[in-house]
Amino acid sequence: MMTLKQIAEHAGVSQATVSYVLNGREKLVRISADRANSIRQLAERMDYRPNSAAKAISLGRFGSVALLQSTRPHSGFMPAELLGGILERLNVCDLHLMIAKLPDEKLRSDAILPKILREWATDGFLIDYVAGIPPKFIQNIKRRKVPSIWLNSKQDADSIYFDDFGAGRRAASELLARGHRSIIFAFSGDTEDPKNHYSVGDRYQGYCAALRAAGLPIRRLHGPDVGSAGLFQKFVEIFRGADRPSAVVTYSPYEALAAIRAAMINGLEIPGDLSAITFNERIVDFGGQALATCLLPERLMARTAVDSLVQKINDPSQAIDRQVLAFDFEPGGTLTAVSDS
Repeated sequence: MMTLKQIAEHAGVSQATVSYVLNGREKLVRISADRANSIRQLAERMDYRPNSAAKAISLGRFGSVALLQSTRPHSGFMPAELLGGILERLNVCDLHLMIAKLPDEKLRSDAILPKILREWATDGFLIDYVAGIPPKFIQNIKRRKVPSIWLNSKQDADSIYFDDFGAGRRAASELLARGHRSIIFAFSGDTEDPKNHYSVGDRYQGYCAALRAAGLPIRRLHGPDVGSAGLFQKFVEIFRGADRPSAVVTYSPYEALAAIRAAMINGLEIPGDLSAITFNERIVDFGGQALATCLLPERLMARTAVDSLVQKINDPSQAIDRQVLAFDFEPGGTLTAVSDS
C-alpha cells in the first residue's frame, strides 16, 4: 500500500505537508494552490488509499455515526424518506452511517454503550427508539454523556420530534375554517394507552383544543375494540345515524380510508358529504383523489438531527435544547366548505 511518506518523497515535500493537502487543509501550510493540486494528482496516480485506522487515531474520530435501534417490534420509526435524508446530510458532513440493532437487555446495560462506541468505531448515535423506552437506557445515555440525538422522542434535551399537538389543532382548524361543526376524531386503538407513541395523544389533544376554543363538542371514535374490521363497521353505523359528522380527523390514513369506504357504502360523497384529513409522512391517493394530510417534515428532521449530533460529538457535555418541528399541510381533494344551514 502506498504511504504518505512515499508520496512526500516523490513530491519533494514533508510528510506533514502531504497530510494537510490530502485532508483539504493546505491553507495551514505555506504551499501554493498549484503545488497542492500537483500533490493530489500525484497521490491519485500512485493509487494512494488513506489508512482509516491511522486517521482515526490521529484525529480521535472514526468519521461514522450509528443509527441505534431496539430489536423489539414497533419500537422505532424510520421511514425511507427520513433515512434517505439522514444519509444525504451525513454525506455532506463527510460521515458514514452504521446500524446498531440491539435487544433491550443490552441497551439497559451499564457497559454496552461505551463498548459500542469503541468496538463499532462510531462517534455518536442517532437513536430511533420512540415508544416504551427502558428508563435505564435513557439514564445510561445521560450519565455517560454519550454523543446522542433522540429522533421523534420527547426527551428533556438532545431530542428532535414532531409537533403532533400543533398538527392536531391545525387539522381541526382547517375544517372549522370551512364551516364544519360536527367533527369526529378516529384512532384504531386507545388514545389513553400509555404504551402508545406520544403522537397518538398529542394529535387528539390538539384536535380537542381547537374544538373547545370553538365551543363545539368533542367526538371520538377509539378503543381497543375498533381495530381492523371493527373500525370500518363503527364508521358505517355512525354515518347511518341522525347525528352524522360532516368531517373526520384520523390518526393515520388507515382510519381515513376506512371512514371513506364506509361513507361511500352509505351513499355519501367525498368531500361533498364528508371531509377527511389525516397525518402521514406522504400523501395517500385513492381513486385519483389525494387525501388531505398534515405532513411530517422528515427531511427537516434528518438535517436537524445530523447537524445536532455533530455538535454533540464536538462537545458531548453540551445539552442541546429539544427541537419541535411543525408539520407541513397539503389540502388534497378531501376537504370542502359547508354552509351554516
